[in-house]
Amino acid sequence: MSFFINALFASMFVGGLIPVIIGFASYHSLTPVKRLILALMVCSLGLNIIQITLALHSIPNLFIGHIYTLIEFILIAYIYKLKLDKLIPLSVFIAIVVGFVVFSLFNTFVIQGLHANNSYQRTLESVLVVVFVSLYFYKTAKELKVQRIEREPLFWFSAGALLYFSGALFIFIFSNYLLLYSRSLGITFWTAHTFFLLLFYLFSTIALWINPKK
Repeated sequence: MSFFINALFASMFVGGLIPVIIGFASYHSLTPVKRLILALMVCSLGLNIIQITLALHSIPNLFIGHIYTLIEFILIAYIYKLKLDKLIPLSVFIAIVVGFVVFSLFNTFVIQGLHANNSYQRTLESVLVVVFVSLYFYKTAKELKVQRIEREPLFWFSAGALLYFSGALFIFIFSNYLLLYSRSLGITFWTAHTFFLLLFYLFSTIALWINPKK
């Protein structure tokens, strides 16, 4: 089982490293949206390294999830703020972000605790991100301004985000119960989570690599 867990850790590290390399290789030509995607990938890679290192040394690492989820949501919200500014007022975006931060802190220090799996926080984040992505697809389809959608970086990022957050939503909801009552079933579900995460990394890599001007 330890070999299997180490293989999952290795796949997460390699999967997270590739978009970072692609992003920095063309950093000078990145658009603001691409730079935010790169920042998200850097944070994901960095905190994954810390989380994996702590796990390999049998040090509790669940607190990393609370920190990363907060950073991840703020960056993703800002990405979609740049594209949905005419659909969602700035005041609403600010209220959503502030509300999420307040809930996250309350969940971390009152509800679930810093050293527990942050399933409530991750579930709320997933629902909000799926809403942002759905609104982006709706806006894109309605305006018909993008002539070649396959050359649009945010399309690829959004597709990956939709697959990851919608696919992993069930896992986030029931993760604590799965790990508590069935370790083997819990590991199976977290393997599925790794699969969705690697898809997210792949689509983010395409978003950073693709050039809409070509």
